[in-house]
Amino acid sequence: MKKYTVVLILLISACTKNTAHHVQLADIPGDILFISRRTPNSADWSLFIMNMDGSNQRLLVNNFVRCNPPVLSNNGNRIAFTTYENNIYHLYVIGKDGQNLILLSTGKQYCGSPAWSPDDTKLLFTKNDSPSGGTFDIYSVNSNGSNEVKLTTQDDNFSPQWFPDGNKILFSAFNSIGNSGLYTMNVNGSDRHLLTPPVKSFGNPHISPDGTKIAMVGPDQGNAAQIFVINSNGSGLKQLTSVSTPSNFPGSPPNGNGEPTWSPDGTKIAYVFYGNDNGTPDIFVMNSNGLNQKRLTNGPIRDESPCWTKDGNYILFSSNRQLNMSSEIYIMKANGESQRALTNYIADDIFPVFVPR
Repeated sequence: MKKYTVVLILLISACTKNTAHHVQLADIPGDILFISRRTPNSADWSLFIMNMDGSNQRLLVNNFVRCNPPVLSNNGNRIAFTTYENNIYHLYVIGKDGQNLILLSTGKQYCGSPAWSPDDTKLLFTKNDSPSGGTFDIYSVNSNGSNEVKLTTQDDNFSPQWFPDGNKILFSAFNSIGNSGLYTMNVNGSDRHLLTPPVKSFGNPHISPDGTKIAMVGPDQGNAAQIFVINSNGSGLKQLTSVSTPSNFPGSPPNGNGEPTWSPDGTKIAYVFYGNDNGTPDIFVMNSNGLNQKRLTNGPIRDESPCWTKDGNYILFSSNRQLNMSSEIYIMKANGESQRALTNYIADDIFPVFVPR
């Protein structure tokens, strides 16, 4: 994560007050999964879970995890995550109660980015098992660790996802002219099809809840990252965001927008704008057609990693707005009101994931 030196920090009262909260977080039927640096004298990450109001924070598994978001199964009962042990990447699943740890696969250069099938019987993931060089490929595996199958055989491939009907797979890969694009293929790896224009690079795809659209990140005319949507058949490409600011780093593209995340009903997209005056991110929300873009956070350093609750009424996120603290897990209403810290630990707490009960 980027580190910034802030000479003057203005704390916005709406983001720091803990009074006048009418939200009874303990009554929300769910928990929050996150990763944290809580091992003394260590920079390693651990997997934690807590109640919706921040109480009962507990370690879920003894293995140290990679700095990546844990991935919850569709039924909310199991979690996929990656570790790095003895110079090897390991992809695991575990129950949300911390039981039934299962090793799914290993990779020498990488093994991660898991995605659960709609019925939770399989997972997709990215792996590079070559000692050096090699390619990053998409694999599938049963959720009990059996029947690992390699699905791609060309170029580097990333970010696999299932369409909600379970009949197609979405992923990103490099095309013939060296740009990254979004592709679909059958669940057995056949019928690879490019969705996005080959003249620009697109990535970080997220399929809408009904499977009809894909939100993604691509460049605008000035090469700033912006959020786009496209129909699942490759038609109707549309740029949703356009705001950016001059880059903080000479020679690099301007700061733009990223991390698109669909609301559960598919009507809105939460995202992160990286274009503040000092280059720090804040969370915005907009309609799924790009209209009514609204800023939700205004922290002095970093607000990012938005995650909707199942009912769409709240957004979890990480923020390091508190003086003398690292990133913490926060919750706010979907309109940005009632922002409240749920963790209060000296080391980082990041990548919140809502776990329904």
